[in-house]
Amino acid sequence: MGVCYTSTGMKYPEYSRELLRMAAEDQDEVRNMQRTIDALQTPAERKRFRQKVADNCHRRADRMIEILDDIGAPTFEKVGAEAAEVVSLFALHSYVDQMKTVLAVYEQQFQRDPDSIYKQAIPPLTDRIMIVEQRRQKFGTNWSVTQ
Repeated sequence: MGVCYTSTGMKYPEYSRELLRMAAEDQDEVRNMQRTIDALQTPAERKRFRQKVADNCHRRADRMIEILDDIGAPTFEKVGAEAAEVVSLFALHSYVDQMKTVLAVYEQQFQRDPDSIYKQAIPPLTDRIMIVEQRRQKFGTNWSVTQ
C-alpha cells in the first residue's frame, strides 16, 4: 500500500502550516527588533528584550525539532518547499546541537534523494556550526565586517 497524501499533496500539511506560521512570527520579530531596541530606555530593558527574542527563537527551534522527531526529514513531499526551507532558518537561529541535528537530517536525505530536500541549507548550516566551534568555514557562506 502506498503513502497516504492529503488533498494539498503533502503528507503533513498541518506541520507545514505550523512551520510557516512560526516563520512569519520569526521574521516579524526580526524586522521590528531594532526599532523596539531603539525605543527602550535602559540597557537592562534592551537586554531583557534581546533575551525574549532569543527565547522565542529557541522555542521555535525546539518545536521544529519535535516536528522532525515526528516526521523525519522535512522533504518537499512531507511539508512542501517553503516549510522545508523554514526548518533551516530555525536551525540557524538555534543552539549548535540543534543545528547539528538538522544538518545531519538534511545531509542524510540529500544522500538518499538530493531533489527531495532543501539542499541549499547544507552550506550555511555547515559554516555556522564551524564558526560557533571556532573553526574555518568550509563554504564561506557567513561573513562579518570587522574594523
